[in-house]
This record gives sequence, structure tokens and C-alpha cells, in this order.
Amino acid sequence: MTQNKILQYCSGLSELADHMDFVEAILNKTNIAQNNSQGFTVYLYQPDPNNTIAFKEKEYYPLKLSKIKKHIDKIEDFQFLDILRQELEEMTTLTNELVKTNNLDWSSSLFYKKEYKKLSKLRELKEFQKLLEKHELLRDDLSRAIPDSFNKPQLTRTLKFKSDGELESDQEEIEIKEIMRFKSGNNIFIPIGNASPIQVVYKGFYIGPRMGHGVQEFWGVKAKKWKCIARYQTWIS
Repeated sequence: MTQNKILQYCSGLSELADHMDFVEAILNKTNIAQNNSQGFTVYLYQPDPNNTIAFKEKEYYPLKLSKIKKHIDKIEDFQFLDILRQELEEMTTLTNELVKTNNLDWSSSLFYKKEYKKLSKLRELKEFQKLLEKHELLRDDLSRAIPDSFNKPQLTRTLKFKSDGELESDQEEIEIKEIMRFKSGNNIFIPIGNASPIQVVYKGFYIGPRMGHGVQEFWGVKAKKWKCIARYQTWIS
């Protein structure tokens, strides 16, 4: 019932009239009634309408992927497991010899300590670690190259509902109010006026006293229906 009342009120808002299928999909996926004694808040926000940036770097992406593939081939050729198995074989031989000795004197004790250290494949393992670190740099370069110099989204309207779904307040923002941090609590941030094929939704949930979490969801149309295509944790308490 709570869910239906909130959905019904949202359907009468001009900002949401053109994409109620999207709003209905995200509200139906949000369990508003759960631990909702303090009510539920719907925030409407406007992404920067001029937030498109020419992505010239994309022409280099096939080359980036080619470099990653070649580097993975190097990692595969390193034969990391063979090095570890060789080390184990040498350690086993030395250990079998050591356990045959009942009493160690000073010289033999020193000898075995030195021999164990000599067997270490630390140098080879460090070379392998360098390959992994370079792979991480190559992989991360894919995301670093994507532009992110967009303006912050702007809060346009705040709808507060009581625990039973009845409207408590409806406040439109008169001045531009940038969203610096998405708030904790029982809430949802819904984008408006955005024609992007990917929409960003923020949700907050209190599951108990001082216990809650927030998520960032990316929504897109799959098989002619709005669906959550990715989900990330944003805060937890």
C-alpha cells in the first residue's frame, strides 16, 4: 500500500510524466515498506544538461586492448606455477635430508639455514609481481581515459512521505543546489530530464538502528524494459 501511494503521487508530477515506466520499475525494485517507521524520501535531481564531452580517446581503445592481450601472453609464458613447483621440489629434497639428522651442531645448523634461503625464488616472484602490477596499470588506463569533468547533479525537488505512504511535504528547490553527497536514510534519488540511455539512481536503506547502507544503481533498457544493469555500494553504517 505504501509503495502504491508513493507511485501514485509521483505519476502526477510533470517532471516524471514522460518516463513513469522507469520510475515504476525502480520503485517496484525498492522495498519502501521495509523498516520504514520514519518515512521515505524521494529526491528528484537534474544531471547537467550539457554533460556531453567529446571522447576522442576512444579511437585508441582497440590498441589498449591489444597491449593488454600481449601482456597477458607474457604473464602466461612466465610459468609461475613451474617456478613454485621447482622451489617445492628443491625444498623437499633438502628437508628430507634435514629430518634424517637427529642432533644439529652449529655448523650443520648454519648450513641448512643458508641452503633454505638459497632455494628461495624471491627474485623470480618479484619479476612476476612486476608483470601483475603492469597489467593493473594497463587495465586501469581504460577507465582513467574516460572523461569525468562533468558538473555535479542538481537537486530540484524533495518529496517526503510518511510511513503509510501519505505525503508529508513537497518542496521544489528555488535556487540551484548541487548534490555534494547522496544522503543516508530511507530514500531514493531519481534523475529527471535526462535522455541518456543509462540512468543513475541512488538508494538508501535503514535496516535497523544505526544500521543501513546505500547503493548506486545504473539502469538501462533491456528487452524493452528498464532494468538495473549494475549496482555498487556507496555507504554502510
